[in-house]
Amino acid sequence: MKKVLLLLQICFISFTIDAQEVLSIGGKEKIILQPLEKNEKIMYEKISTKKGFELHLFASNEKSKRLICQIAYYSGYHKLCDDGDFYFSIDNHFINKEFPNLTSELFVYNPKKGIITKVLNSLLFTVSNDGQFICYCEVYQITEKENHDVPYWYIYDTKTKKNKLIINNKQKNNWDIGIPVFNGDMQSFILEIGYDDVVMDKLIFDPYKMEFKK
Repeated sequence: MKKVLLLLQICFISFTIDAQEVLSIGGKEKIILQPLEKNEKIMYEKISTKKGFELHLFASNEKSKRLICQIAYYSGYHKLCDDGDFYFSIDNHFINKEFPNLTSELFVYNPKKGIITKVLNSLLFTVSNDGQFICYCEVYQITEKENHDVPYWYIYDTKTKKNKLIINNKQKNNWDIGIPVFNGDMQSFILEIGYDDVVMDKLIFDPYKMEFKK
């Protein structure tokens, strides 16, 4: 009986979400949408509004494209993995006046299941091509609360649900760390360090061996 009630509840949630409604998902752990149909692929667009960016997700095939959902306060950072999972972050700066304890968050959309799930608190991030590892930075609120000189950078294993702290100190000459990218040939995260738009050096981290490369 409990399983039946749970199934009905899930169905009710999935059908009450209107694709034309702009969703504010900050502070939510899971959002249930309709999954992609056979032969459909995910598409996405960044839409500029007076309240920041929106993320529009679509399901498309060779003949048509349909809107899945519209998400408010999109950060602009995302990663579409080889398995089809789509990672993105939400910039909760715009709603902190109403929810002062709410930090920016990183979510993943599984198009096969039609579910958006919160992964962790972060704004700046990238993901390995296979979706197993996330290289991410703490959000400002956490850095300030913990009295860090710089935001900490972590590697998060989505399989084991464990974090590894990889950067917790200032770089030489107080250089900044740019948003990492994942290099598929090297199977590593590349973190550029420097100032303004000038790249002075690079850090290369192999998440499969959990170590920096020299």
